[in-house]
Amino acid sequence: MSSCPAEEDLYALAADEPVPADVRDHVQDCADCQRRVEELDDDVTSVRILGRGSSWAASAGSATRPAFIGKYFIAGTLSEDDQFIVYRGLHSALQVEVVLTRLKQTADPQSRELIADACRKLAAVQHHAVARVLDVEFADGAPCLVHERVAGTHLNVWLGQHPPTGRESQRLMLHIAEAVEDIHRHGLAHGALTPRTVVVDDQGDPHLVGFGAERLGKILSTNGAAEAGSNIAQRADVQFLTEAASMNGTFSTAGEVVRTLRRRLDRSRRIALWAGGGLIATVLLALILRASGVF
Repeated sequence: MSSCPAEEDLYALAADEPVPADVRDHVQDCADCQRRVEELDDDVTSVRILGRGSSWAASAGSATRPAFIGKYFIAGTLSEDDQFIVYRGLHSALQVEVVLTRLKQTADPQSRELIADACRKLAAVQHHAVARVLDVEFADGAPCLVHERVAGTHLNVWLGQHPPTGRESQRLMLHIAEAVEDIHRHGLAHGALTPRTVVVDDQGDPHLVGFGAERLGKILSTNGAAEAGSNIAQRADVQFLTEAASMNGTFSTAGEVVRTLRRRLDRSRRIALWAGGGLIATVLLALILRASGVF
């Protein structure tokens, strides 16, 4: 591993969750990562103590992050850019770990209504490969989109750790494309698909994360005219799929990508069956000839 692991991998290590062997090996030799794991261990402890009903965790906030956003305890910061701050959190009553994406723009009363309506539409997407939108909160006027937490590794890191065969790559991309197709079927788009917004779990199954954050950002930046950009966002999703799957040609919809990937996977399965059948036939013929005393 040439660079330091992602924050999610270090958090998983601090929480004693399964992590790839090369992550553990890297941390053993990296003083910076060791210090970060020790810091994250405090976040893990806070989450677990709060989960047991302790109220002291309300003092766990800092100058750079709140202790709570609405009903969600904020355990740590996962990432930050010009538009968003992504927190790791815990539902204070249900004791469920979540991810909160806080926009850096504030919402006026009209925008709040539009955001609430948009979140109802986002929550309607229930595909197993999409991290579900659970809730929306506001912190000092800024919307915070709440997602279920998916434990795993970012796609680009996972591919480096587990180079897939051709068929495995096709299966992985098909699952991603099917998830995107389901989002588009609801008249929505992810709009920010990159290898960093696809997480692969320990079973090798992909999940789209961060769904909906781009849409809320568009609502605030366009004064509610986000609908006009949905087709553009969908085309961006399709472009990501075609490039990630190394597909030639022009595809207008995620459905077209799905159908093409299914045909590819079906063709590779048939080739594998034919190859396996040919090998079996060769072995049987050799056994028959040997039993006949031919050789």
